[in-house]
Amino acid sequence: MPIHLGWHRKYFFSMKKRTAQQFIPTFSSLLIGFAIICLFSQSFSKQSAMKPFSNFSWKNRILVVFVDDFDKEYYKKQIQLLKADAIDLKERDLIVFGVSKTEVNCEYGPNSPKIDAKEVRGYYQINDGVTRTILIGKDSGEKQRWSEVVETDKIFGLIDGMPMRQSEMRKNKK
Repeated sequence: MPIHLGWHRKYFFSMKKRTAQQFIPTFSSLLIGFAIICLFSQSFSKQSAMKPFSNFSWKNRILVVFVDDFDKEYYKKQIQLLKADAIDLKERDLIVFGVSKTEVNCEYGPNSPKIDAKEVRGYYQINDGVTRTILIGKDSGEKQRWSEVVETDKIFGLIDGMPMRQSEMRKNKK
């Protein structure tokens, strides 16, 4: 006796078509998603590799003072204010760098590996003739920029308001 497929065959083939039709958009969506992830991961890895102070990530906060040359009054005043509060710098794990057109000097903190001034200026988009002070957090993210000499109480107040610093202060109380 022959097996009569009837509605089963019709159902099977119609399901096959639906599944194939449903699979194509899903596959293309996955392909597009995968391409987007690849693009973002490449740009993210390039950015993190180019961060000039990445050696200090999760250990130190960084304050970078940009000037054309280290004889500028802006630079002398800013560094003088910062060095006067060396105990507070140490308490907040803050390292201070000066960046001229051609040099990077560590003004406060441990000696660091050679850092290229042009790379630092390029990364933070600081043109010649521009004076800036930039605060960089332990996560290597830029937290604040100033174009004038900034008092240490402003810098320390900003740092002390950060969640990571709040956690550090709670740990130090115990």
